[in-house]
Amino acid sequence: MGTQELHIYTAKETIKAFQIGIDRLANVFSTIEQEAQTAADEHWEKSMSTPSSGDLDPGDFADQAIEHGAEVYESLYTARREYFSLSAVGLYHLWERPVRELFEVDPYSWTLVSDS
Repeated sequence: MGTQELHIYTAKETIKAFQIGIDRLANVFSTIEQEAQTAADEHWEKSMSTPSSGDLDPGDFADQAIEHGAEVYESLYTARREYFSLSAVGLYHLWERPVRELFEVDPYSWTLVSDS
């Protein structure tokens, strides 16, 4: 395998491995809506099971639970967006190195590769 073929192979393998990582990352953040709803439900259950004197409005607890769920969703959504942004930067850096090395090779040493 010549130098240019090795660099192309390395770039392809890097991108393939990176795709596996992106798929795994996507799976981690695939249920943020359900996680936010679960957090809101748990907040509601905890609030309603707390002893009180009876002068508190359950509607206030419902509002707090909804707000808590929205905060959880926003945090997870922001984390997902930031991880994917960082992943794009990482992919560029992983791809840039073998491509740069490919173009740094002496072009007079290149050989044509035939399909036959």
